[in-house]
Amino acid sequence: MGKFNDAIAAFQSDPNRNATTCTGFNYGSGNAGAPDLCWGRKPNNKMGIGINLEQQVLGDIGLFFRGMYSDGKTEVYTYTSTDRSISLGALARGTRWGRRRDSLGIGFAAGWISSEHARYLGMGGIDGFIGDGRIRRGPEHVVDIFYSLSLLSSVWVTADYQHITNPGFNADRGPVNVFGMRVHAEF
Repeated sequence: MGKFNDAIAAFQSDPNRNATTCTGFNYGSGNAGAPDLCWGRKPNNKMGIGINLEQQVLGDIGLFFRGMYSDGKTEVYTYTSTDRSISLGALARGTRWGRRRDSLGIGFAAGWISSEHARYLGMGGIDGFIGDGRIRRGPEHVVDIFYSLSLLSSVWVTADYQHITNPGFNADRGPVNVFGMRVHAEF
């Protein structure tokens, strides 16, 4: 995996080592004025720690808390560009309102990127998930509310709403409202 500072250093020492001249895997940037992580890829260690706590508080209500911290020096390959995050929320089963197979959930998440990561993105670099050449670093906040409705013994329809501030960890973006619907069927 590539280190953000190594990609920046490669570009600053030779501007021809940019996102358009990468000979290995890159994220498809056509920006000749931007660094690319492909020029900083080598065996690296990524240091971090995470915690997950879940607690049932009543027979049909549970709470969770998750936190993660990584060094923020290297690219991220999974799920999100977050270098540090916390999230918490609650889930209630529908027994309280006579729909035992339904569920209602609410959650809050906050994520941050490191200064090295923000500098790389600010120079026009992109990672596996974000990057458009400008960034004013800010924490990304997400509030998520969903209701899962059991239609049959093996089919659920879930409506979801998310409110995201500073999407992509950029204080110049958003807020964004996302509405979703999904169907889950078991056979």
